[in-house]
Amino acid sequence: DGNYQALSEYPLATMYRLYAGVTTPSQALLTKMQAGINKSLAFQQYFWMPQPDYSIYCPTAMNCRTTGLLCNPGYPGVWMEHPDFPLARKRFNLLHDPGTGSGDAGTFSHLANTDAWALRLLNASITAPNPDNVFPTTLNVQGTWLDDIRRSYLLPHTTDDPAALPTLPTEATTGTWSSLSSLTAWKRPGGLGLYGLVFHDVNGASSTYAGIMPKGMYGGGPSAFWSAGTGTVVCSMRKYAAGSYTISSAADLAHSCVYGNNNGGSFYYTGLGTDRSTRTWNEVDHIFTIATTLANPAGTTLTWKYQVENDKTIVTVNMTTNSSTTPPQTAYINLPISLRGTGYTLDTTQADRLTYTRGASHMEIKSLAGNVTLDATPVGTGQSDVKRLILPLPLKNGDSRVREAVFEVCTY
Repeated sequence: DGNYQALSEYPLATMYRLYAGVTTPSQALLTKMQAGINKSLAFQQYFWMPQPDYSIYCPTAMNCRTTGLLCNPGYPGVWMEHPDFPLARKRFNLLHDPGTGSGDAGTFSHLANTDAWALRLLNASITAPNPDNVFPTTLNVQGTWLDDIRRSYLLPHTTDDPAALPTLPTEATTGTWSSLSSLTAWKRPGGLGLYGLVFHDVNGASSTYAGIMPKGMYGGGPSAFWSAGTGTVVCSMRKYAAGSYTISSAADLAHSCVYGNNNGGSFYYTGLGTDRSTRTWNEVDHIFTIATTLANPAGTTLTWKYQVENDKTIVTVNMTTNSSTTPPQTAYINLPISLRGTGYTLDTTQADRLTYTRGASHMEIKSLAGNVTLDATPVGTGQSDVKRLILPLPLKNGDSRVREAVFEVCTY
């Protein structure tokens, strides 16, 4: 959960700094704290997706309680780690100086990553409408954190050479990453360079702990498709609108999934945290499948197969119901299209595809199973809204127990 990750990383970073400064710290304990911080950063890096407006954005469907972004620049934990943790320094460098005014540093002062930005923030503080208040409510620079932040920001940097820092997955020319449990990511060079991400389950979740089962949305659907020119286009989000997370109809679906009416006519959707999913590599670094045995529709297995090519990603969705169960009446694929920012167009003039265009950059999602529909009504997420791209999931060879569809994603 993005909000709680940030909340817990701040005290860990603070305790690490304080404990490292005691006279005789336990090196074993320091090493464990370092390992914890590095593990957190290693996971977060897959969600640091730069947008054309210089912000960083990411999916939230996996969140279990709030709609907070895992890349959110709020709590200062990651920023306090930047002097000597290379991935934290990489994230720190992604912060964008707005050039004028205080920008986001007006709320979170630790985001000012250049001297010029920091000076503008200080000048704004002392020339505010109430000059006697160094931290006026119009700026709210979170003074309660300043001692912890100052302690870290005064430390020498391990390196100031950007070339010596790690290459993020979105920056790589090509790569496949699957060593972290339940996460698969890939980048390929064709077109604008397509980056894909799937987070399909929570490792260790079990019905034994039904009272604390994860409440996020998982399964095997794409968490994100991104390119540098378009930003994040497919972005699987947690629904949040009118103060409610409840999903009662297809109009509430903000995450990647399959949905429809089951054999009794009632609404169903996939991606529930109570279902377990497994990943299998059909061909290492090229083709993988994520399979989920669904509780609803009962007796049904859903698979998402990803074939990662240099110029596109081909996704095959299959839903098969066993012979002892009546199959669902209908099924559709739901892909959430991010409405973040301005200056883009969503075009379904060609009936079998959506073309997302921002300037000279395009991402295309093409259905090989029939025409697509872009639902006109946005779905609230607590972040940027999404629109639902609906793809058909027809019967395969007329078999009522098997549905299958293929779609392709590419950039140019």
